[in-house]
Amino acid sequence: PEEYVVCRVLQQNADSIIKEYELYEKLSADRFDANHEDHGLVSAPRLRGKWKYLHLLRENEGWDDELCASYFPITCRVLRETAPVDGVLRTDRQGNSLDCTGFCHAMRRPGPVAFYKLEAGASVPLHSGPTNQRLKCQLVVKAPPGGYAWLEVMGERRVVNKGDVYGLDDSYLHQVYNGGGLNKNETRVVLDVSFWHPGLQVIP
Repeated sequence: PEEYVVCRVLQQNADSIIKEYELYEKLSADRFDANHEDHGLVSAPRLRGKWKYLHLLRENEGWDDELCASYFPITCRVLRETAPVDGVLRTDRQGNSLDCTGFCHAMRRPGPVAFYKLEAGASVPLHSGPTNQRLKCQLVVKAPPGGYAWLEVMGERRVVNKGDVYGLDDSYLHQVYNGGGLNKNETRVVLDVSFWHPGLQVIP
């Protein structure tokens, strides 16, 4: 993942981001909801009730300034300063992208920035994103230790642990699982960050 600037940002700031999330859990009422808001997601109806989401950045509404200021100032600042996340693609005078077609024409941003929470014993079946014109990096901010949570992409399964950072082309079929740990009561939470493919020209 180090080849992607977004993954490097998550790695470099992982401790601060995890601390902010842990403090949020202690101080705030649960503001997660079931609205994914990644409108190009394939098989989205099958995912309802699985993941829950806490959005820092919504595709059409922008950053949640209140949530950022109150609980996630470092997280939001470092990602706002990262052009592939919050930058716009080069366009002509008509607003058409100069670098890609299809998915990128329909969206000003590559996708949301959000914490994804998966309860103990829950899984998300095979699904995929809309395009490889955008990629994702994820930071695992909470997970049961001991191999109880995993991510599988195109048949390759990897155990995930707290502090892990990985890149993901979510246009490939993938699925996730959270066994919940020895007592089957631990949630799995990742910070999911969509960003434009490095091959595209992004303007901060």
